[in-house]
Amino acid sequence: MSQHSSFYSYIGYQPKHQQVEEYRFQDQILLRQGVLETTEDLQIEETYQAGFNLVAVHSGSVISESVNGQKIEIATPSIFIANSVERYSLLNQFKSGDPLRYTLLQLSSQWLEQQHILLPPILQQNQSLMLHHLTMDNTFLALTMQLFQNPVHDSLKPLYYSGKACEFASLSLQYLCHAQEPANRPLSQREKNSLKQAKEILIAEMETPPKLEILAARVGLNTRKLTQGFRQLFGNSVYGWLQEYRLQTAYNMLLNEGESISSVAYYVGYTPAHFSVAFRKRFGILPGDVRKGHFTP
Repeated sequence: MSQHSSFYSYIGYQPKHQQVEEYRFQDQILLRQGVLETTEDLQIEETYQAGFNLVAVHSGSVISESVNGQKIEIATPSIFIANSVERYSLLNQFKSGDPLRYTLLQLSSQWLEQQHILLPPILQQNQSLMLHHLTMDNTFLALTMQLFQNPVHDSLKPLYYSGKACEFASLSLQYLCHAQEPANRPLSQREKNSLKQAKEILIAEMETPPKLEILAARVGLNTRKLTQGFRQLFGNSVYGWLQEYRLQTAYNMLLNEGESISSVAYYVGYTPAHFSVAFRKRFGILPGDVRKGHFTP
């Protein structure tokens, strides 16, 4: 996903980039959308320019690890933000048979300075590289889907795409500024194991999930510890997390598996009518629009 990679030639394998659309302004702004597919599991070392880098992952997953040990697993739909004062490398891990649909934004340090853009303090800590992972909401998703669907005259493209770059960057940075660190006491290993078990139960039984008190009893916690610990470990309430998982699962099924909308709805635990309402509230589009969008296979 970077502008250049140093690892492809070493492994002798070139993953496929499909449906790629791109706008580049000198060496200062890069906007790109595409699909990366691989027929085998890959670890690719990619080199990035200094500055602000954002990847919105629409479907698929990737694990990114920096040389200083920062590691982030990016599932869908979500936003990955990296900021660095110097060139840096990431080791990105891709899974075979799991196409990665993405939108990429890169802003050079020079461009940020020219625009007098001051990044928030969370991106200006005393580290050469900062990595962050955020959930993508329907506003951001709608922006990415419209990015290359509004043709403009060639003479207006620098203005249009510079504006889009600013819009993407400002929206994602606003999310980052509002992200709150948990203030709870650290969870014990036993509590973490119980909470992870609760999450696996929700995944396995998402069509008809257990009531909160029953779920708590099954994993050996009381209801209060389950609800507080779940939010602390996974960043959401129990049923808030379940709804997000259901809708993300549905989104990926609609993109990749060719199932009917009603089949997908029932699979993730919704009636078709309630599914359409929840899906539109989460992603800003109807389920049927996923297949009509830019990333339709």
